[in-house]
Amino acid sequence: MMVMLRTPDCDDSKAVTGNEENQRVSNYLRSKQRRFEFQYQLKLKKVPEGRVYFGCEVDKMPRLGMMSKAFVSAAMSFMKRMNSGFHFNMTNERSPDGRYEKPHVSFTVEDGFNRLVTTKPGHTPPKLGEEIHENPESIAKRTKHGIKWNTE
Repeated sequence: MMVMLRTPDCDDSKAVTGNEENQRVSNYLRSKQRRFEFQYQLKLKKVPEGRVYFGCEVDKMPRLGMMSKAFVSAAMSFMKRMNSGFHFNMTNERSPDGRYEKPHVSFTVEDGFNRLVTTKPGHTPPKLGEEIHENPESIAKRTKHGIKWNTE
């Protein structure tokens, strides 16, 4: 996994620059609108059955004031409308039947990732920290029909 964060030197040529790795990330993000990018590389041991979700959860929902809670709830609802595979829970409470779901956000991989590249056996995967290209046909196919996973 590689986390790339936009630092001040992306937008301000007078800002202090970091080390060589920081400069590489700054150069990559400079021409983009985004503030951050996560890149993952993994090898599957077996083909997943059903949909694959990516998400994160917290043990306890941070305390939010009335305005903050309304804003976060509206943002989450907007995300849900934009991405049908998006799911969230902002409560710490048990349901009447005793079930419990930690506060979390998650989404389906095929709908939630901007780019997803499956490397064919014998080919070299994309290098993390650089532009990862997925052609538009592949994106359309992935979002409509799912992912053809590769375990080799």
